[in-house]
Amino acid sequence: MSTELEHLSPVTQDFLKAIWSAEEWGGGPITTKALAERFGTSSASVTDTVKRLAAADLVAYTP
Repeated sequence: MSTELEHLSPVTQDFLKAIWSAEEWGGGPITTKALAERFGTSSASVTDTVKRLAAADLVAYTP
């Protein structure tokens, strides 16, 4: 794993992997609803996490 990514929490890594996988195999952006279904959590919780990832410049988030 890249040294600069080693500081990411396991949850953050899981979200990034899920987003990458969905975009790689699905061919487009993934919705917070799809992530919520994948992780078995609420859309609001996923939105908060994705906003934090966007603030860290790890993903692009469009409401």
